[in-house]
Amino acid sequence: MLGGIRGEVLAGPERRRRWSTEEKLRILGQSVAPGSSVSLVCRMHGISSGQLYTWRKQFRTGELTGFAPVVKLLWWDGQGLCLFAKRLERGRFVWPQAKEGSVSLTSAQVSMLLEGIDWRAPVRTWAPEAAC
Repeated sequence: MLGGIRGEVLAGPERRRRWSTEEKLRILGQSVAPGSSVSLVCRMHGISSGQLYTWRKQFRTGELTGFAPVVKLLWWDGQGLCLFAKRLERGRFVWPQAKEGSVSLTSAQVSMLLEGIDWRAPVRTWAPEAAC
């Protein structure tokens, strides 16, 4: 820091800084802390508010964490406990909120959950593209 001015030197052809996921999450945390403002956090880190809002959107959709939407279901089939796991390439899983640590779903709700359909309003959370 020289004379109160913070700067960054980028060597080579790279024009943009690459932020790690941990750095992005830390900056997002600072932007929602009590008493902070988006513009102040952006100035502190040399980013635009548009970049910060893009990271917020990515965080909400699960893109920022690097984890794809995954659901794991446990059920008793009469002989033993079964585990089913599914990862969505697109869309998201929608399920009821747990009030006591577990959720009971009807077979119809499980079917819609696994297809990425919101069981409250049966509409796909993404539209499949036509095969070429």
